[in-house]
Amino acid sequence: MKLKSILFVLILCLLMPCISNAASKSKKKQARIVGGTTALPGEFPWMAALVYNGNRPYNSFCGASLIHPKWVMTAGHCMEGETTNSFKVVVGLNNLKTEVGHVRTAKQIIVHPDYDNYSLFSDIAMIELSESVEGIQPISLYYDSVNIIGKSLTILGWGDLKENGSGSDVLMKVSIPIVSDTSCKAAYPDEIEEGMLCAGIEIGGKDSCQGDSGGPAIIWMDDQWKLIGLVSWGEGCARPGKYGVYTRIPDFFSFVFEVAPVMDGLFGKTLFLEKGWNLVSLPYLPLHSDLSQLFPDADSAYAYSNDAYIPASQLYPGKGYWVKVPAAKKYTIVGFETCMDIPLTNGWHLIGPTVSAINPVSKANAAIHQIYAFSDGQYYETDICPHGQACWVKIVTGKKSAGKKL
Repeated sequence: MKLKSILFVLILCLLMPCISNAASKSKKKQARIVGGTTALPGEFPWMAALVYNGNRPYNSFCGASLIHPKWVMTAGHCMEGETTNSFKVVVGLNNLKTEVGHVRTAKQIIVHPDYDNYSLFSDIAMIELSESVEGIQPISLYYDSVNIIGKSLTILGWGDLKENGSGSDVLMKVSIPIVSDTSCKAAYPDEIEEGMLCAGIEIGGKDSCQGDSGGPAIIWMDDQWKLIGLVSWGEGCARPGKYGVYTRIPDFFSFVFEVAPVMDGLFGKTLFLEKGWNLVSLPYLPLHSDLSQLFPDADSAYAYSNDAYIPASQLYPGKGYWVKVPAAKKYTIVGFETCMDIPLTNGWHLIGPTVSAINPVSKANAAIHQIYAFSDGQYYETDICPHGQACWVKIVTGKKSAGKKL
């Protein structure tokens, strides 16, 4: 007797929210803006100054950005030697000498666990404030880091106005173009790491400088400023052939959203893809579903449907994809928790679990007979499919389990 396929529903469910060598490297702590102009009062209300206790009028040693009423973001090297009691955060001022701003102490300092003070790798830190800053809209984060070469990057700070010069009492700004990784690596051979972004003019003359460290590198988009980088390091300031180097924030979303998971209702998870083909599934509903934005380096991607592989230019959670990349690399997927029902029949399916699935893709479910994952170029049988990874799942159901929800 021919066995009929019995349909059931696999639920992958999450709650949708309502909404140069190190010796030549100049850390830009106690930095400046070179070749810029003064910012208008109130133009960048979310801009923050890190100042030492008892220092009035203020003398900013680093910049920061208010990204949440209780959180500011700055460079990791700005926090070297600092404690929650050694400095204050001042938000919403333009003139360090004449304005008071919103003064807050630090409740906790969280430097990226991979921060390295020699290479300035992972140069990012989060500071939780003792009290929320009310009445100021935090700056939004820029979620993409592809197709940005040539875009205008605006840098803010109270740092030195020239190399070996003195700082400014008034907030300064300068706009410079983002340059390619190739140009950046040519300027700083063997020094540019993953998570770094370069900007500047080849002939020099405009740059961030000492004292601007940790301050924002922003892009104007959708009628608002968005934060994409943090002032990190450079060789001198505004020198010809030497660009400013900035922490590329989108590469660190996993860290940011683990530290402050309520921010914008967004979450982040880092996926490690091996060179060549990988079985991938999205753990969240992404901000952008384009393959080119999720995995910018990917050569190609394929989904499996109706017993055939089909090219995939758009990726969605719950489904599984083969994604080919030219080199091993980490990618951070940022998105919202979501709910979905996936109808599956008897047989094999290429699927993947979302992070908070009510029912994980696991052999603990009676309808799941076998699960195969893929790593190091080969399949292996497993009892549960890891988040962010796609698996081949064999469904075997009987009449009694028809309509059972997983």
